[in-house]
Amino acid sequence: MSIPPELMPADTQGEPSVHPLKLSVVYDVWISFLLVFALTASIFFFPHQSNAVRLGLGLAIGLFVPGYLSTLVLFPSPKSLDGIERTGLSLVLSVVWIPLLALFLSLAKLRLDAPHLVLAVSLVCLLMGISGLIRRSASGIQSPPPVYPSGKIALYLGSLVVGLGVLTWAIVAPNLKTQHLAFAVLGRHQRLSGYPFQVSIGERYPLIVEIQNPSSHRGSYKVELVANGAPTQTLQAHVAAQHTWKTIMPLPANRPARAETARFLLFPERSTKPLRTLWIRYTIVP
Repeated sequence: MSIPPELMPADTQGEPSVHPLKLSVVYDVWISFLLVFALTASIFFFPHQSNAVRLGLGLAIGLFVPGYLSTLVLFPSPKSLDGIERTGLSLVLSVVWIPLLALFLSLAKLRLDAPHLVLAVSLVCLLMGISGLIRRSASGIQSPPPVYPSGKIALYLGSLVVGLGVLTWAIVAPNLKTQHLAFAVLGRHQRLSGYPFQVSIGERYPLIVEIQNPSSHRGSYKVELVANGAPTQTLQAHVAAQHTWKTIMPLPANRPARAETARFLLFPERSTKPLRTLWIRYTIVP
């Protein structure tokens, strides 16, 4: 015998339950995943393209998405935090994630550049997003949390975000298409590591000097190695457009035994002022 609706308990009436992983419930997680995928694809498939879209994606992901997905793990219920609290906590957690990932990349001896950092942030977003979905499913939550505040607070916060975005664009936009010359001194394994601490007298310890020219014009430079207060070697470098020039320059290890600092100077053509200066400290031993 069926029970009339008016006699049913209050918590059993109403609309049928919604599956906690239905798209309308987890749309926030999937939008976050799409943003992360878009930025990752732009970095790895179009590495030489810089535009406003990539800048916007980078700001959104770096300053909000990792923290927001982390709040889904810590506070999965919509009632745990209101819109302004979740937004503020998302910003704080995102700011915490970035230096932690930079430290991890440094400990792992990986280069701290855009591809590695974006890949690390993407991995964090993926792990936090999946963990948030598991928490949401296990808790039976049937509605997404408030992603943003409402009312006057939303208006004030939106105005602040727009103002910061315009200010950031005004500062960054002039440099988006600027291509900078790269000058590096590499160790024996062609990495920014493995530099010697000691060099024996008479030893010709090889270091690799590298110049990367990303521009569309050929460049001419002078590379000068200075040790013991005087130039010990000078080379001319003619670097074709969008090419890399490399050569080996051994560290000076003449008598007497001493602590030494070798400086590598890069001069533009017909200039006496160095464009870049790199130095290495080591000890000359018997």
